[in-house]
Amino acid sequence: NEAYSEAYNVICAAIIRESSDALEVMIQAALEESPILRQYCQGRSPEEQYHSSLFVSTAVHRQMEQRYPERFEAVREFQSRLDTVDKKLASLG
Repeated sequence: NEAYSEAYNVICAAIIRESSDALEVMIQAALEESPILRQYCQGRSPEEQYHSSLFVSTAVHRQMEQRYPERFEAVREFQSRLDTVDKKLASLG
């Protein structure tokens, strides 16, 4: 869902803006969890790592959601409501 993705990205961008070291901390946590990501990070700044690889940005987003679950609660609730509406619409047609 495009609205969900956009809201999710806005939250992640806010976390990065609010803390000067958030991105670096999240990338490090992602690398510890998935060492294979190192191939996308070698010789790049945290910002370059984050923006150059969908794998890295997805792993960073997952780390953010684990560390700041309350920030993502409204987005998860919104997605749940959309899923309910989709199911109801599917049952009608």
